[in-house]
Amino acid sequence: MKNYITLFLLAGFIFTACNNTETVNTPVRIEIPEFNPEEEAGMDEQIEANEILTEISEPKTSKSKSLYDEYYGGGFMDKHGNLTIMVKGDTAMGKKIVDPKKNNGKIKFVKCKYSLAELNALMDSITDYIKNNKNSTSANITLWFASQWDNTVEVQLLDTSKTAIDDFKEKISNSPAIKFLQGEEFIEE
Repeated sequence: MKNYITLFLLAGFIFTACNNTETVNTPVRIEIPEFNPEEEAGMDEQIEANEILTEISEPKTSKSKSLYDEYYGGGFMDKHGNLTIMVKGDTAMGKKIVDPKKNNGKIKFVKCKYSLAELNALMDSITDYIKNNKNSTSANITLWFASQWDNTVEVQLLDTSKTAIDDFKEKISNSPAIKFLQGEEFIEE
């Protein structure tokens, strides 16, 4: 039962964080960790982490928005129940991103290469290419999402040969933030 509540809360957070008013068939920015019940954090810790992440993702002032866009790389619960906040550059900026009153000693700040805003902009460029180009390059892409755990955009391709990856890099993006994985063909029912 606890697992279902956790998944429900995670799904709710992802839905509110990624709500898009545009009605286009594009993938949702979703990060799904490997599930291991032995590493599951307590429900109270997860609820508190979700509240902090929601607050971070909805900046209240233009100053906090610039901090979010420039430094915030994402956030997730680690296996010890700590909220891990990814920070681009100096991890000391993490203390400015998260309200100090919310830091209960279970928040870790970890350095990352890319802000979540940069990863989302990369996601948007992939989405725009696919919407505007019906060709073999776009047909090769099965899924793409921002992974906050490893601070990349994971792109799944049907063909992961060097030629196909080079084609993607030439036509869409050669960003080092992209990680290519083997994808599977989706069958519509």
